Amino acid sequence: MMVHGKMTSDKKIQYYQPAYKQVRDLILEKINNKEFLPGEAIPSEYELAEIYGVSRVTIRSALLELQREAILQSIQGKGVFVLGDPVNRNLDRLTGFTRSIKELDKNPKNSLVNSFIRKAGPFFADIFKINEEDKIHYIKRISSVDKIPTALEEIYVPTEILPNLMKINTNDFSMYDIYDYYGIKVSYAEQVLEVTKLDKNEARLLNINEQTPVFLLKCVTYGNDNKPIEFSLSYVNGEISRFRSEFNKNFIAKDHRI
Repeated sequence: MMVHGKMTSDKKIQYYQPAYKQVRDLILEKINNKEFLPGEAIPSEYELAEIYGVSRVTIRSALLELQREAILQSIQGKGVFVLGDPVNRNLDRLTGFTRSIKELDKNPKNSLVNSFIRKAGPFFADIFKINEEDKIHYIKRISSVDKIPTALEEIYVPTEILPNLMKINTNDFSMYDIYDYYGIKVSYAEQVLEVTKLDKNEARLLNINEQTPVFLLKCVTYGNDNKPIEFSLSYVNGEISRFRSEFNKNFIAKDHRI
């Protein structure tokens, strides 16, 4: 309820359990009731202390509890945001990040960090079956879901596949959208899922601690001629994401190395 322009709680803190746990439950109730929406910042510690009539230390403990449960996420300099349900991605479906998030009725957004053209070198020459001196595109971007940074992506594509990729706004279009537009058929992909950690600078891009484990999804995408057209590394915040895959009894595993 509102009193003189300030929000106050309809429920008082009791003494049958620790105050921070009661505050945690009251905040969670507001999230479940859609009073605090995914992607939006909740009131500040000071405002919450006023609302519930407790100290900021109690509020901070309640917020940390909700962050440990992957319900809230603190973004330095911006506030504490509601995460909503975990981001689910299917490993057995050939869709990019943007499309898969839209299918979940969530709002994806890409933010370009860096992009340039470089020589393939021995590693990418081997992957793409090209010469070491041949050129490839490099794109580094942050992928967010409902305004929450979720994944750090590094994408490599030979210039012979998409000569004008550097001129395309990869913030607004997924790589699969771009392939569709240029008539490049995608047939299948090989994926490897690992767990790793980011360095301090890259962890900061996802607003996580450098000691926080992240999923690393390595992916080689192939065109209709079974030729590799893209290699990508996706570092996904494991606290707010999960991967799933389905197999049937007739599934035959292929042994590939990425």
